[in-house]
Amino acid sequence: MNSYDILLIILSVFLGIFLLLAIVVMIKILQIIKQAKKIASDVDDTVENVKATTKKIAGAASAVSISQAINKVTKLINKKEK
Repeated sequence: MNSYDILLIILSVFLGIFLLLAIVVMIKILQIIKQAKKIASDVDDTVENVKATTKKIAGAASAVSISQAINKVTKLINKKEK
């Protein structure tokens, strides 16, 4: 065994270790991406709920403002009739 064979063995061992570490890191990154995807989905659902609630509130608020406007007009008409 000469020095080139020893160097080849050392480099092969380091390459094997590096590849194993890279696989482990990729698995961890994929797990983090899955968690981020789930969180993003939950946020999307929450935004949809807020949107629906806001639509309901806006509808009720516009109905109230319309009824207030009708009341004002009615009061003005009643004042003019007197």
